[in-house]
Amino acid sequence: MELRQLKYFVAVAEKQHFGRAAEQLFISQPALSQQIRLLEESLGVELLDTTARKNYRKVKLTPAGEHFLAEAKKLIQQARKLEESTKQLARQKQVLRLGVYKALLKERIEEFMEGFVRTNPNTEIVISEYENYLDVQDALLNREIDKGLTLYPLVHPGLKYEVLKTGHLSVILSRNHPLASREVKIEQLLKTEKWIELAPRVHPVYKEIEDRCHALGVHRQVIQEVSSLNLLISLVGLNNGIGFAPSLFDFSLEPRIVVRSLEGTVFEDIEICHILAEISDLVR
Repeated sequence: MELRQLKYFVAVAEKQHFGRAAEQLFISQPALSQQIRLLEESLGVELLDTTARKNYRKVKLTPAGEHFLAEAKKLIQQARKLEESTKQLARQKQVLRLGVYKALLKERIEEFMEGFVRTNPNTEIVISEYENYLDVQDALLNREIDKGLTLYPLVHPGLKYEVLKTGHLSVILSRNHPLASREVKIEQLLKTEKWIELAPRVHPVYKEIEDRCHALGVHRQVIQEVSSLNLLISLVGLNNGIGFAPSLFDFSLEPRIVVRSLEGTVFEDIEICHILAEISDLVR
């Protein structure tokens, strides 16, 4: 029994005429008669009174046909509702809850959103902001968000990730700094300069920096900790101190600072990774 056969039967029963029903359905009368016969055969029940049709050329329903007509109408209506609700759902935008942390550069958020929307045009991204990159990972584990833009390392084994951008450490100085136009060694800066540092919960390599300084026998003079990369850049630009910053930031947009690479130093292999993380399938 097929849905189209139900529609054929309802049309014949309502029109009480095979010819008019065939016109409404845009099929030939012989084809319509064949489908009604196949329907009756599949049910093993006579739905139309054969005697009335043969002797009087009338369409008359049997008691079984009357019952079948009422139920067939219900099924057809349910099928229409199912079709419409499915189409409506497909037209609706899906929602992706994206978590970011306050120190994350807006360029990283824009890059992700533009790329994601290109491949998922029916998805609306709703952003939740957290104090730091670790809070984003906590929010993922608690299922407050679906995906999170955070930093490596992951502190929860239930998260999976893909790397979006990788960078290393650079040193930034004010353009008005006495050493801004000279080549200097990082060891000299560590010993003589005042440092502005990203707070440990904001900067995932804070401990690595301190470990490398300890290995060099150097104790830096950290005069202030800040919770934002943008604030760090602002304070360095005001010549309040110098700082470590990730090389993956486009410092060319910051006219008040200069950048010094750390290639060939004890800090060159410290890697910083912006990642897109989510709950792994294992713990869903």
